[in-house]
Amino acid sequence: MAFGAGRLTFGGEHLNKYVRFSIATRAELLSENSGSKGLITANGGHLYNRVHAIYSSEGPAQDFQHKNVQDTIDLLPARECIAGHTGKVTIESYTVMYDQGAAAVGYFACRTPDSTRIWARTFDNGLMQSMGEEEFCGCSAMLSDTEISAQ
Repeated sequence: MAFGAGRLTFGGEHLNKYVRFSIATRAELLSENSGSKGLITANGGHLYNRVHAIYSSEGPAQDFQHKNVQDTIDLLPARECIAGHTGKVTIESYTVMYDQGAAAVGYFACRTPDSTRIWARTFDNGLMQSMGEEEFCGCSAMLSDTEISAQ
């Protein structure tokens, strides 16, 4: 598989515009490389909006097939996710969303002391600035419902 980021633009552009550029770049690469395939991924600006597609220079060997794999997924280990928690948490992962070049909101995936997961956020500019400069994974924080503050 050949990889190509595709002229990504962010300044003032809608979130999906960069996907169109990636698809256009992928189409160019595929036309230049017969028999090749390429992966395109994108997000809709939020943690839960994720899409992917595999493009090819050749047509499919068979028509599209749908298979419901939910039963298989349900057999995998899962962590309970709760809606609110007040107290100490451990940060598992985090990101900062920007609006017109300025930090707008910070999102966290956190684990509570009883190993449940909770999604948290912050609007604290100082904390969001630190999130871009320091490592927060594995750090402790205090949570009030879904609002986080670093310890």
